[in-house]
Amino acid sequence: MQFNQPQLTLTVDVIGPYNTGRLVALLHDLYGRVVLGEERDVDRRNQPTYIIVWDNVAFHHSHAVRVVCGPSQNG
Repeated sequence: MQFNQPQLTLTVDVIGPYNTGRLVALLHDLYGRVVLGEERDVDRRNQPTYIIVWDNVAFHHSHAVRVVCGPSQNG
């Protein structure tokens, strides 16, 4: 798994089957690096949009991932 942005890179290389715990840890790490940093910005009009794409993974059906993503996600 990898996340890139100027001055922000998060890469988690994992060999093996999908693991909900690792995915939840990655989402928490991204939230701390991206969302919390943006919330410190009072002027939120020019906030970037982040899109995370995983192909061929049914993680969005996992209860743990749905809790992390919250009710606004269309799973």
